[in-house]
Amino acid sequence: MKNWFRNFTACAILFFGSIVALKAQSGYDGMYLIDARAHKKNLELFRSKNKGFLEKLNRLKIEAEKILSKETYSVTFHKTSTQSTSDVHDFYSKSPYYFVDQAGKAFMKDGARNPKIKEDKDKEQLVKLLDDLKVLSIAYFYTKDERFAERARLLMDTWFINVKTKMNPNMNFAQIKPNSNQGTFSGIIESRQLVCLPDVLFLLQDSKKVDANFVSSMRIWFKSYLYWLETSKLGRIASVQKNNQINYYNLQVYVFKLFTGTNMQEVRSMISNSTLDNIKHQINEKGEQTIELKRATPIGYSLFNLKALSLIALFSENIGGPDLWNYEQNGSGIKSALIWLDKQYVNQKINKKTNPKFENILPGHLWGLYTLAQKRISNLSLSYKQINNQSVGISSAYFEFN
Repeated sequence: MKNWFRNFTACAILFFGSIVALKAQSGYDGMYLIDARAHKKNLELFRSKNKGFLEKLNRLKIEAEKILSKETYSVTFHKTSTQSTSDVHDFYSKSPYYFVDQAGKAFMKDGARNPKIKEDKDKEQLVKLLDDLKVLSIAYFYTKDERFAERARLLMDTWFINVKTKMNPNMNFAQIKPNSNQGTFSGIIESRQLVCLPDVLFLLQDSKKVDANFVSSMRIWFKSYLYWLETSKLGRIASVQKNNQINYYNLQVYVFKLFTGTNMQEVRSMISNSTLDNIKHQINEKGEQTIELKRATPIGYSLFNLKALSLIALFSENIGGPDLWNYEQNGSGIKSALIWLDKQYVNQKINKKTNPKFENILPGHLWGLYTLAQKRISNLSLSYKQINNQSVGISSAYFEFN
Protein backbone atom coordinates (compact mmCIF):
# COMPACT_ATOMS: atom_id res chain seq x y z
CA MET A 1 0.00 0.00 0.00
CA LYS A 2 2.76 2.44 0.95
CA ASN A 3 4.49 1.92 -2.38
CA TRP A 4 1.46 3.37 -4.13
CA PHE A 5 1.83 6.66 -2.28
CA ARG A 6 5.51 6.94 -3.06
CA ASN A 7 4.51 7.05 -6.68
CA PHE A 8 2.00 9.86 -6.35
CA THR A 9 4.51 12.56 -7.22
CA ALA A 10 5.22 10.80 -10.48
CA CYS A 11 1.48 10.62 -11.16
CA ALA A 12 1.05 14.33 -10.55
CA ILE A 13 3.98 15.18 -12.78
CA LEU A 14 2.48 13.08 -15.51
CA PHE A 15 -0.89 14.76 -15.21
CA PHE A 16 0.35 18.33 -15.12
CA GLY A 17 3.24 18.27 -17.53
CA SER A 18 6.02 16.55 -19.38
CA ILE A 19 4.81 13.83 -21.64
CA VAL A 20 7.89 13.86 -23.77
CA ALA A 21 7.51 10.73 -25.87
CA LEU A 22 4.05 11.55 -27.17
CA LYS A 23 4.64 15.25 -27.56
CA ALA A 24 7.86 14.80 -29.47
CA GLN A 25 6.11 12.85 -32.18
CA SER A 26 2.55 14.19 -32.29
CA GLY A 27 2.84 17.73 -30.95
CA TYR A 28 0.03 16.96 -28.49
CA ASP A 29 0.73 15.94 -24.91
CA GLY A 30 -2.74 15.76 -23.40
CA MET A 31 -5.68 13.47 -22.92
CA TYR A 32 -7.97 12.45 -25.75
CA LEU A 33 -11.13 10.88 -24.31
CA ILE A 34 -10.33 10.82 -20.61
CA ASP A 35 -12.63 12.89 -18.42
CA ALA A 36 -10.00 15.37 -17.19
CA ARG A 37 -12.15 16.57 -14.31
CA ALA A 38 -12.74 13.06 -13.02
CA HIS A 39 -9.05 12.25 -13.49
CA LYS A 40 -8.05 15.25 -11.39
CA LYS A 41 -10.53 14.20 -8.70
CA ASN A 42 -9.08 10.68 -8.70
CA LEU A 43 -5.60 12.09 -8.17
CA GLU A 44 -6.85 14.12 -5.22
CA LEU A 45 -8.50 11.05 -3.70
CA PHE A 46 -5.32 9.05 -4.20
CA ARG A 47 -3.19 11.77 -2.60
CA SER A 48 -5.51 12.06 0.39
CA LYS A 49 -5.47 8.27 0.88
CA ASN A 50 -9.24 8.13 0.49
CA LYS A 51 -10.37 4.74 1.75
CA GLY A 52 -13.08 4.22 -0.85
CA PHE A 53 -10.77 5.11 -3.71
CA LEU A 54 -7.98 2.86 -2.45
CA GLU A 55 -10.42 -0.04 -2.15
CA LYS A 56 -11.43 0.47 -5.78
CA LEU A 57 -7.77 0.73 -6.76
CA ASN A 58 -7.01 -2.52 -4.99
CA ARG A 59 -9.81 -4.27 -6.89
CA LEU A 60 -8.44 -2.88 -10.14
CA LYS A 61 -4.95 -4.07 -9.21
CA ILE A 62 -6.27 -7.59 -8.57
CA GLU A 63 -7.92 -7.52 -11.99
CA ALA A 64 -4.66 -6.37 -13.57
CA GLU A 65 -2.77 -9.18 -11.83
CA LYS A 66 -5.08 -11.72 -13.46
CA ILE A 67 -4.40 -10.27 -16.91
CA LEU A 68 -0.68 -10.98 -16.50
CA SER A 69 -1.35 -14.69 -16.96
CA LYS A 70 -4.01 -14.42 -19.65
CA GLU A 71 -3.47 -15.11 -23.34
CA THR A 72 -2.50 -12.49 -25.88
CA TYR A 73 -4.75 -11.63 -28.81
CA SER A 74 -4.28 -11.51 -32.56
CA VAL A 75 -6.39 -11.61 -35.71
CA THR A 76 -4.10 -14.45 -36.79
CA PHE A 77 -5.48 -16.65 -34.00
CA HIS A 78 -8.69 -18.71 -34.29
CA LYS A 79 -9.22 -18.22 -38.03
CA THR A 80 -11.71 -20.59 -39.72
CA SER A 81 -11.65 -22.16 -43.17
CA THR A 82 -14.95 -20.51 -44.12
CA GLN A 83 -13.69 -16.94 -44.12
CA SER A 84 -13.57 -14.84 -47.31
CA THR A 85 -10.05 -13.50 -46.90
CA SER A 86 -7.03 -15.70 -47.47
CA ASP A 87 -4.83 -13.40 -45.37
CA VAL A 88 -4.91 -14.36 -41.70
CA HIS A 89 -3.84 -10.80 -40.83
CA ASP A 90 -7.17 -9.37 -42.01
CA PHE A 91 -9.83 -8.50 -39.44
CA TYR A 92 -12.90 -10.57 -40.28
CA SER A 93 -16.49 -10.49 -39.04
CA LYS A 94 -20.00 -11.21 -40.30
CA SER A 95 -22.78 -8.64 -40.61
CA PRO A 96 -24.92 -9.12 -37.48
CA TYR A 97 -28.36 -8.45 -38.95
CA TYR A 98 -28.11 -10.62 -42.08
CA PHE A 99 -29.43 -14.16 -42.49
CA VAL A 100 -29.83 -16.70 -45.30
CA ASP A 101 -33.25 -18.08 -46.23
CA GLN A 102 -33.98 -21.64 -47.38
CA ALA A 103 -33.29 -20.68 -50.97
CA GLY A 104 -29.84 -19.42 -50.01
CA LYS A 105 -30.74 -15.75 -50.45
CA ALA A 106 -29.46 -13.16 -47.99
CA PHE A 107 -31.94 -10.96 -46.15
CA MET A 108 -31.74 -8.38 -43.37
CA LYS A 109 -33.72 -8.43 -40.13
CA ASP A 110 -32.94 -5.31 -38.14
CA GLY A 111 -32.65 -5.89 -34.41
CA ALA A 112 -32.20 -9.68 -34.71
CA ARG A 113 -28.61 -10.84 -34.36
CA ASN A 114 -27.45 -13.83 -36.35
CA PRO A 115 -25.89 -16.28 -33.83
CA LYS A 116 -23.32 -17.27 -36.47
CA ILE A 117 -21.45 -14.01 -35.88
CA LYS A 118 -19.98 -15.66 -32.78
CA GLU A 119 -18.18 -18.23 -34.94
CA ASP A 120 -15.59 -15.60 -35.89
CA LYS A 121 -13.36 -14.42 -33.07
CA ASP A 122 -11.63 -11.26 -34.31
CA LYS A 123 -14.21 -8.84 -32.91
CA GLU A 124 -14.37 -10.69 -29.59
CA GLN A 125 -10.59 -10.70 -29.36
CA LEU A 126 -10.36 -6.97 -30.10
CA VAL A 127 -12.86 -6.16 -27.35
CA LYS A 128 -10.95 -8.32 -24.85
CA LEU A 129 -7.63 -6.80 -25.90
CA LEU A 130 -8.84 -3.25 -25.33
CA ASP A 131 -10.54 -4.14 -22.05
CA ASP A 132 -7.26 -5.61 -20.77
CA LEU A 133 -5.26 -2.60 -21.94
CA LYS A 134 -7.60 -0.22 -20.14
CA VAL A 135 -7.20 -2.07 -16.84
CA LEU A 136 -3.44 -2.46 -17.19
CA SER A 137 -2.82 1.18 -18.09
CA ILE A 138 -4.83 2.58 -15.18
CA ALA A 139 -3.29 0.09 -12.76
CA TYR A 140 0.18 1.06 -13.95
CA PHE A 141 -0.53 4.79 -13.70
CA TYR A 142 -1.31 4.55 -9.98
CA THR A 143 0.99 1.73 -8.87
CA LYS A 144 3.94 2.16 -11.25
CA ASP A 145 4.21 -1.63 -11.31
CA GLU A 146 6.26 -2.29 -14.45
CA ARG A 147 4.70 -5.72 -14.88
CA PHE A 148 1.47 -4.04 -15.94
CA ALA A 149 3.21 -1.82 -18.48
CA GLU A 150 5.25 -4.73 -19.82
CA ARG A 151 2.11 -6.80 -20.32
CA ALA A 152 0.33 -3.91 -22.01
CA ARG A 153 3.26 -3.51 -24.38
CA LEU A 154 3.18 -7.21 -25.24
CA LEU A 155 -0.55 -7.07 -25.97
CA MET A 156 -0.17 -4.04 -28.24
CA ASP A 157 2.92 -5.45 -29.93
CA THR A 158 1.11 -8.69 -30.72
CA TRP A 159 -1.92 -6.98 -32.27
CA PHE A 160 -0.33 -3.97 -33.98
CA ILE A 161 3.41 -4.42 -34.51
CA ASN A 162 4.76 -8.00 -34.61
CA VAL A 163 4.94 -9.00 -38.29
CA LYS A 164 3.78 -12.53 -37.52
CA THR A 165 0.63 -11.55 -35.63
CA LYS A 166 -0.30 -7.93 -36.40
CA MET A 167 -3.59 -6.90 -37.92
CA ASN A 168 -3.61 -5.37 -41.38
CA PRO A 169 -4.58 -1.69 -40.93
CA ASN A 170 -7.98 -1.89 -42.61
CA MET A 171 -11.51 -3.20 -42.14
CA ASN A 172 -11.95 -4.57 -45.66
CA PHE A 173 -13.53 -7.77 -44.37
CA ALA A 174 -15.60 -6.47 -41.45
CA GLN A 175 -19.35 -7.19 -41.33
CA ILE A 176 -19.41 -9.27 -44.49
CA LYS A 177 -22.92 -10.12 -45.72
CA PRO A 178 -23.90 -13.68 -46.71
CA ASN A 179 -22.93 -14.65 -50.27
CA SER A 180 -20.33 -11.87 -50.35
CA ASN A 181 -16.57 -11.83 -49.97
CA GLN A 182 -16.20 -8.13 -49.17
CA GLY A 183 -16.87 -6.14 -46.03
CA THR A 184 -19.35 -3.30 -45.66
CA PHE A 185 -18.89 0.32 -44.61
CA SER A 186 -20.82 -0.46 -41.42
CA GLY A 187 -17.96 -2.74 -40.39
CA ILE A 188 -15.94 0.36 -39.51
CA ILE A 189 -18.12 0.63 -36.41
CA GLU A 190 -16.26 -2.42 -35.05
CA SER A 191 -12.99 -0.49 -34.82
CA ARG A 192 -14.52 2.39 -32.87
CA GLN A 193 -12.99 1.29 -29.55
CA LEU A 194 -9.50 1.73 -30.96
CA VAL A 195 -9.85 5.40 -30.02
CA CYS A 196 -8.87 4.42 -26.46
CA LEU A 197 -5.28 3.57 -27.50
CA PRO A 198 -3.82 7.12 -27.32
CA ASP A 199 -5.10 7.40 -23.74
CA VAL A 200 -3.74 3.96 -22.88
CA LEU A 201 -0.33 5.22 -24.00
CA PHE A 202 -0.86 8.46 -22.08
CA LEU A 203 -1.32 6.50 -18.86
CA LEU A 204 1.65 4.24 -19.57
CA GLN A 205 4.19 6.80 -20.53
CA ASP A 206 6.21 6.93 -17.35
CA SER A 207 7.20 3.35 -18.08
CA LYS A 208 10.53 2.45 -19.63
CA LYS A 209 8.75 -0.48 -21.25
CA VAL A 210 6.69 1.89 -23.40
CA ASP A 211 9.43 4.02 -24.89
CA ALA A 212 9.41 6.51 -27.77
CA ASN A 213 10.35 3.87 -30.33
CA PHE A 214 7.41 1.70 -29.33
CA VAL A 215 4.98 4.63 -29.44
CA SER A 216 6.36 5.53 -32.86
CA SER A 217 5.66 2.01 -34.10
CA MET A 218 2.10 2.26 -32.81
CA ARG A 219 1.71 5.58 -34.53
CA ILE A 220 2.83 4.07 -37.84
CA TRP A 221 0.03 1.49 -37.68
CA PHE A 222 -2.58 4.13 -36.91
CA LYS A 223 -1.33 6.39 -39.67
CA SER A 224 -1.83 3.53 -42.14
CA TYR A 225 -5.28 2.82 -40.74
CA LEU A 226 -6.23 6.49 -40.93
CA TYR A 227 -5.15 6.54 -44.58
CA TRP A 228 -7.43 3.56 -45.23
CA LEU A 229 -10.32 5.27 -43.43
CA GLU A 230 -10.02 8.38 -45.56
CA THR A 231 -9.23 6.86 -48.97
CA SER A 232 -10.84 3.42 -49.22
CA LYS A 233 -14.24 2.86 -50.82
CA LEU A 234 -15.73 1.66 -47.54
CA GLY A 235 -14.28 4.60 -45.64
CA ARG A 236 -15.60 7.11 -48.17
CA ILE A 237 -19.09 5.59 -47.94
CA ALA A 238 -18.98 5.71 -44.13
CA SER A 239 -17.92 9.37 -44.25
CA VAL A 240 -21.21 10.47 -45.85
CA GLN A 241 -23.68 8.53 -43.71
CA LYS A 242 -26.36 10.45 -41.80
CA ASN A 243 -26.82 8.24 -38.74
CA ASN A 244 -24.60 7.00 -35.89
CA GLN A 245 -22.12 5.63 -38.44
CA ILE A 246 -20.85 9.10 -39.37
CA ASN A 247 -20.24 10.03 -35.74
CA TYR A 248 -18.23 6.92 -34.93
CA TYR A 249 -16.34 7.33 -38.21
CA ASN A 250 -15.55 10.97 -37.44
CA LEU A 251 -14.54 10.14 -33.87
CA GLN A 252 -11.91 7.74 -35.17
CA VAL A 253 -10.66 10.17 -37.80
CA TYR A 254 -10.38 13.05 -35.31
CA VAL A 255 -8.52 11.00 -32.69
CA PHE A 256 -6.19 9.23 -35.11
CA LYS A 257 -5.35 12.45 -36.94
CA LEU A 258 -4.26 14.18 -33.75
CA PHE A 259 -2.44 11.06 -32.58
CA THR A 260 -0.47 10.78 -35.82
CA GLY A 261 0.61 14.40 -36.01
CA THR A 262 -2.12 16.49 -37.62
CA ASN A 263 -2.17 20.08 -36.38
CA MET A 264 -4.63 20.54 -33.52
CA GLN A 265 -6.28 23.56 -35.13
CA GLU A 266 -7.02 21.49 -38.22
CA VAL A 267 -8.74 18.86 -36.09
CA ARG A 268 -10.75 21.55 -34.30
CA SER A 269 -11.86 22.92 -37.67
CA MET A 270 -12.94 19.44 -38.78
CA ILE A 271 -15.14 19.16 -35.69
CA SER A 272 -16.68 22.56 -36.37
CA ASN A 273 -17.31 21.77 -40.03
CA SER A 274 -18.76 18.29 -39.57
CA THR A 275 -20.04 17.40 -36.11
CA LEU A 276 -21.85 20.68 -35.44
CA ASP A 277 -23.77 20.08 -38.65
CA ASN A 278 -24.48 16.46 -37.71
CA ILE A 279 -25.95 17.51 -34.36
CA LYS A 280 -28.25 19.95 -36.11
CA HIS A 281 -29.52 17.37 -38.60
CA GLN A 282 -29.66 14.30 -36.35
CA ILE A 283 -31.51 15.80 -33.37
CA ASN A 284 -34.77 17.69 -33.80
CA GLU A 285 -36.15 20.46 -31.60
CA LYS A 286 -37.86 17.89 -29.36
CA GLY A 287 -34.58 16.09 -28.73
CA GLU A 288 -35.56 13.11 -30.87
CA GLN A 289 -32.86 11.44 -32.95
CA THR A 290 -35.19 10.83 -35.85
CA ILE A 291 -33.00 8.51 -37.92
CA GLU A 292 -32.19 6.28 -34.96
CA LEU A 293 -35.87 6.12 -33.99
CA LYS A 294 -36.59 4.29 -37.25
CA ARG A 295 -34.53 1.31 -36.11
CA ALA A 296 -35.93 -1.90 -34.63
CA THR A 297 -34.37 -0.92 -31.29
CA PRO A 298 -34.85 2.87 -31.31
CA ILE A 299 -33.89 3.60 -27.72
CA GLY A 300 -30.72 1.54 -27.96
CA TYR A 301 -29.64 3.30 -31.12
CA SER A 302 -30.54 6.73 -29.72
CA LEU A 303 -28.27 5.98 -26.76
CA PHE A 304 -25.58 4.61 -29.06
CA ASN A 305 -25.55 7.71 -31.24
CA LEU A 306 -25.63 10.09 -28.29
CA LYS A 307 -22.63 8.30 -26.79
CA ALA A 308 -20.70 8.95 -30.00
CA LEU A 309 -21.62 12.64 -29.94
CA SER A 310 -20.70 12.84 -26.25
CA LEU A 311 -17.29 11.30 -26.89
CA ILE A 312 -16.66 13.81 -29.67
CA ALA A 313 -17.81 16.59 -27.32
CA LEU A 314 -15.37 15.38 -24.64
CA PHE A 315 -12.55 15.12 -27.17
CA SER A 316 -13.30 18.62 -28.45
CA GLU A 317 -13.28 19.92 -24.87
CA ASN A 318 -9.91 18.30 -24.17
CA ILE A 319 -8.27 19.89 -27.23
CA GLY A 320 -9.86 23.33 -26.89
CA GLY A 321 -12.30 22.83 -29.75
CA PRO A 322 -15.92 23.98 -30.09
CA ASP A 323 -18.25 23.48 -27.13
CA LEU A 324 -20.48 20.72 -28.46
CA TRP A 325 -22.06 20.15 -25.06
CA ASN A 326 -23.88 23.48 -25.16
CA TYR A 327 -24.29 23.82 -28.93
CA GLU A 328 -27.91 24.34 -29.89
CA GLN A 329 -29.59 25.07 -33.21
CA ASN A 330 -33.33 25.79 -33.05
CA GLY A 331 -33.61 23.63 -29.95
CA SER A 332 -31.64 20.69 -31.32
CA GLY A 333 -28.53 19.63 -29.43
CA ILE A 334 -27.00 17.14 -27.03
CA LYS A 335 -28.91 18.83 -24.21
CA SER A 336 -32.34 18.35 -25.79
CA ALA A 337 -31.46 14.75 -26.72
CA LEU A 338 -30.55 14.01 -23.10
CA ILE A 339 -33.77 15.57 -21.82
CA TRP A 340 -35.78 13.49 -24.31
CA LEU A 341 -34.05 10.28 -23.20
CA ASP A 342 -34.60 11.22 -19.57
CA LYS A 343 -38.33 11.55 -20.23
CA GLN A 344 -38.37 8.14 -21.90
CA TYR A 345 -36.68 6.66 -18.83
CA VAL A 346 -39.18 8.23 -16.43
CA ASN A 347 -42.22 7.38 -18.55
CA GLN A 348 -41.05 4.12 -20.06
CA LYS A 349 -43.93 2.01 -18.74
CA ILE A 350 -46.43 4.33 -20.40
CA ASN A 351 -44.34 4.71 -23.55
CA LYS A 352 -44.05 0.96 -24.10
CA LYS A 353 -47.83 0.69 -24.19
CA THR A 354 -48.04 3.22 -27.01
CA ASN A 355 -44.84 2.15 -28.75
CA PRO A 356 -44.00 -1.56 -28.24
CA LYS A 357 -40.69 -1.06 -30.07
CA PHE A 358 -39.28 0.95 -27.16
CA GLU A 359 -36.88 -1.11 -25.09
CA ASN A 360 -36.27 -1.07 -21.35
CA ILE A 361 -33.92 1.66 -20.15
CA LEU A 362 -31.78 0.72 -17.16
CA PRO A 363 -29.93 3.23 -14.93
CA GLY A 364 -26.62 1.85 -16.16
CA HIS A 365 -27.53 2.87 -19.71
CA LEU A 366 -27.69 6.51 -18.63
CA TRP A 367 -25.10 6.87 -15.87
CA GLY A 368 -22.11 7.67 -18.08
CA LEU A 369 -24.00 10.16 -20.21
CA TYR A 370 -25.48 11.91 -17.18
CA THR A 371 -22.18 12.05 -15.31
CA LEU A 372 -20.39 13.75 -18.19
CA ALA A 373 -23.21 16.05 -19.21
CA GLN A 374 -24.33 17.36 -15.82
CA LYS A 375 -20.90 18.85 -15.18
CA ARG A 376 -20.79 20.55 -18.56
CA ILE A 377 -24.20 21.52 -19.93
CA SER A 378 -25.64 24.79 -18.65
CA ASN A 379 -29.02 24.64 -16.91
CA LEU A 380 -29.47 20.94 -17.61
CA SER A 381 -32.45 19.67 -15.66
CA LEU A 382 -32.97 15.92 -15.59
CA SER A 383 -35.70 14.13 -13.67
CA TYR A 384 -33.53 11.14 -12.85
CA LYS A 385 -30.40 12.69 -11.37
CA GLN A 386 -29.40 10.36 -8.57
CA ILE A 387 -28.07 7.18 -10.13
CA ASN A 388 -26.29 5.02 -7.56
CA ASN A 389 -22.65 4.91 -8.62
CA GLN A 390 -21.13 3.47 -5.46
CA SER A 391 -20.04 0.32 -7.30
CA VAL A 392 -18.58 2.20 -10.26
CA GLY A 393 -14.88 1.51 -10.56
CA ILE A 394 -11.98 3.85 -11.23
CA SER A 395 -11.92 3.02 -14.93
CA SER A 396 -15.21 4.87 -15.59
CA ALA A 397 -13.33 8.18 -15.45
CA TYR A 398 -11.00 7.02 -18.17
CA PHE A 399 -12.89 4.73 -20.53
CA GLU A 400 -16.61 5.21 -19.91
CA PHE A 401 -17.85 4.51 -23.43
CA ASN A 402 -14.81 3.57 -25.47
